[in-house]
Amino acid sequence: MPSTPDNTLESSQTTQQHLKTAIAAITEAEGLGTETLSSLQHQGEILARSQNKAHTIEAHTTQAKYLLRDMSGIVGKIKNAIMKKPKNKDTVSTPSQYTNKKMGTPHIHKTSINTNEDALLSQISVNVNHLGELGRKMGDELTHQNSILDTLTTTIDSADKSLKKNRSKICDLMP
Repeated sequence: MPSTPDNTLESSQTTQQHLKTAIAAITEAEGLGTETLSSLQHQGEILARSQNKAHTIEAHTTQAKYLLRDMSGIVGKIKNAIMKKPKNKDTVSTPSQYTNKKMGTPHIHKTSINTNEDALLSQISVNVNHLGELGRKMGDELTHQNSILDTLTTTIDSADKSLKKNRSKICDLMP
């Protein structure tokens, strides 16, 4: 079937409509990606605070262990005299990666209704590249949060062991 000007115009209009639909979908995906990244950052801040609290608990159990040794008698006092007194830590500073951390604002590239297919394809390319950037940032944030969770688990396990030992020592000291 030979191409007529009407068929070519209709085909071009259909292509442009598909491109505009693609831009709208990508723009929506960018917005969702940006919201997800923001949620991940908030979650990371909560994890960092939890990690700080766990380190504080660990420091308090170390102090309690020192005090219990001192109360246990002459052997405990000698051990304390030899060992370094634990520092009094009430808080641990927030990791710098969550202090004034900026992951970037969304670069949602909107285009006015444009009949030029090259411009529409170019816009799609820009938006897809930005989606890739958002995905990489989300992956980096999740990797960092996994590291925090690993450290937090180790810290809590250590504090739990210390608390159990300290509880046992307290029971031994009580008549």
